Amino acid sequence: MSPTSTPTPTAPAPTETPVPTPTPIPPLIVLPGPLTSGQTFSLYLVLIEDLTQPFDFYLFADSPAGIYTIYLNGKIKKGIIPIYKNVRRYNAPYFKTVSPKVRIPASMKGKTITFYTLATDAGKKPPVKKPSDITPTSPNVIFFDKRARTVN
Repeated sequence: MSPTSTPTPTAPAPTETPVPTPTPIPPLIVLPGPLTSGQTFSLYLVLIEDLTQPFDFYLFADSPAGIYTIYLNGKIKKGIIPIYKNVRRYNAPYFKTVSPKVRIPASMKGKTITFYTLATDAGKKPPVKKPSDITPTSPNVIFFDKRARTVN
């Protein structure tokens, strides 16, 4: 009789779990708080990288009621206006809560407001026709972020 061998069971090859690619954090961030019709609201600005070249700074909202620049002291003005011009440099980190001096109209309930913040080359705007065309790679844009929120 010849010896018999019992095959050694082999384990299935482990499957590799794909590691998701992390979403990059923009160097300049705008975070709107909750938006409720008839109420005031706050925005939070965060700068996490130094701005080392001359720049203009913008903060504005695009809504069905129009486009409004939001100044850091809470004032608002119709249109897209740089709130700081030709700033030579700014060191991170920077955190700021901005509370616009305006109540969201009741007519805005269920509608979307998009908040934008960007730093551009000093004296230059992105060459776009509407804010929704601005991207982080638009000409003249150094840092950029936008966040859309629906009004409750």
